[in-house]
Amino acid sequence: MRTVLQSGNSRPDPQTPLRSLGFDSLLSMELRTRLQAGLGIRLANDFVWKHPTIASLATGLARRMGLDLS
Repeated sequence: MRTVLQSGNSRPDPQTPLRSLGFDSLLSMELRTRLQAGLGIRLANDFVWKHPTIASLATGLARRMGLDLS
């Protein structure tokens, strides 16, 4: 996430909306591409937009991979 946002060592609040962090369609596509490559899974084109915060993105990824975060 930090690489895509080029935010250095700062850690955004997991509940902060991605749009308020500067996410646009290009960054969304870049993040989706990196997630697919890094995790070895396929994600829908709108996956990032359907999970508008870092927390919901993590939950969505866990579900997609069959993992339980509780």
